[in-house]
Amino acid sequence: MNTPESSPFHETSFPDPFEDHQPSQAMEAAERLKQAADNNVKRLQKAAEAGYRSFHSSDLEEESENAAENENSTASWEEIQGKLKELHRESEEWARKNPTAALLTAAGAGFILGLLLKS
Repeated sequence: MNTPESSPFHETSFPDPFEDHQPSQAMEAAERLKQAADNNVKRLQKAAEAGYRSFHSSDLEEESENAAENENSTASWEEIQGKLKELHRESEEWARKNPTAALLTAAGAGFILGLLLKS
């Protein structure tokens, strides 16, 4: 029979992976891949933080613009109300000084409105 020395399977052509203390190329590649992934994660975190800050600041700017628009529209509405009150006061004053002209003006305005609404 075959002795262990004469057997073709006895040859130790394959190195023992546990005896090799130097890192293999696969380990080096894995380490480089890990470092690249860490760098990408850090870049994504920075980009997300920048996006959040940008979104948050634009949201605050939009709120301040809306508040300014509301103040402007409120101010405009108050100005219009003030002007209408002033016009009303002046027209009452004019009507008290000129009752005949006020009555004829009101009748003429009513007649014109009646014609417009009738047609």
